[in-house]
Parts: sequence; structure tokens; C-alpha cells
Amino acid sequence: HLGGLFLLVQMMHLLQRRTPLNVYLPEEAISGVKNFLKTCYLFPEKITPKLSLHPVTSNFTFEAEGITIKVHPNRHLMSNQEIIDELKFPHKMQSFCFLLKISDKKIIYSGDIESSNDLTNIISDADMLITECFHPKLEKLIPLIVEKRIKSAVFTHIPPELEGKEKEILKKAQKMGFEKLTMAYDGLVIEI
Repeated sequence: HLGGLFLLVQMMHLLQRRTPLNVYLPEEAISGVKNFLKTCYLFPEKITPKLSLHPVTSNFTFEAEGITIKVHPNRHLMSNQEIIDELKFPHKMQSFCFLLKISDKKIIYSGDIESSNDLTNIISDADMLITECFHPKLEKLIPLIVEKRIKSAVFTHIPPELEGKEKEILKKAQKMGFEKLTMAYDGLVIEI
């Protein structure tokens, strides 16, 4: 989700940020983002910082300063297939998980996913998995984490029915054989 991007750009402009801002997003989103920036009166010719939108596709790789990021398509948006086909929308349902390699560390960031099946082929032996738990079922996600030998995990995007039950989730993970689970919260800082 990128709703906060527009407020971020506006605040950077108001604070007169001079460092260019590179934003990487699904290829299909670029024209919509450009149009909405203009709708918000955030004209590229007017704003600082200089904003560059870069397309992310299923074969995207980013490398810089010892960090490699690769994308892996997921099925998060596939529930829209029927209406897209019916109304002949141009949408490609681009949604991705991210594999980050930093030094000798392997970190997976799921983004929104359809289910834990979206993680099966990319999480083996990860040092850290950062995954949302709004869409996948915990009864399948936690055993998958154990099976794929994940060293540590952070659960984000907690659904309303699980809010306030973080301790229960941690206990459930421990009973299933996974000790290094953190429940995300605003302001959480994680050492890699």
C-alpha cells in the first residue's frame, strides 16, 4: 500500500529536502502515482526533493553498497482476477515479496501476501522473516517457519481479531517449536 507516499513527499517538500527521493513500486502503479501526485498539487516541476519513480517487475534486482534486493511475485492481488477479466481492466496484479541479502544475512520481507504459500519457495534458512499476519493463517504460517528453519521472525500487520493477543501468539509459536518471534509495533527497531 502506498497511501502514505503522498504525505511523505509533501512533508519533504515543505521541509525543503534536497536529496533526491527514489521510489521503487510495481510497474503498473507508476502512471497512477504520477497522476495522483498532480492531483495533490505535488507537481514534479515544483517540488523538492526531485522524485524518481522506478518500475519493479518480477525480474527486478537492486544492488548497492553490499545490499542485494530481489523480488518474488506473490498472489496477494489475485482475488481481483475475476473483476479485472470481466471489466477488461489493464491491471496486472503486481505484488511482491522481497529477498534482501546484506553481507551474509538473508532477510525476507513478505509485504502483503495471499497465504503462507507465497513464502514457501523463498524463505528456507532465512536469518529473518518479516511477514504480515493479516492474510495468512497462523496455523499454517508458524509450522512453515519451523519447517523452513527460519532463525527469527517478525509479525506485522496484525489483524483486529489478534490485537491484544500477542502473548498468546508467542506462546503458540513456542509450542510449535519456534522461539524467536517478535510482534511488530510502531517504533520497533531490529538489529540485523
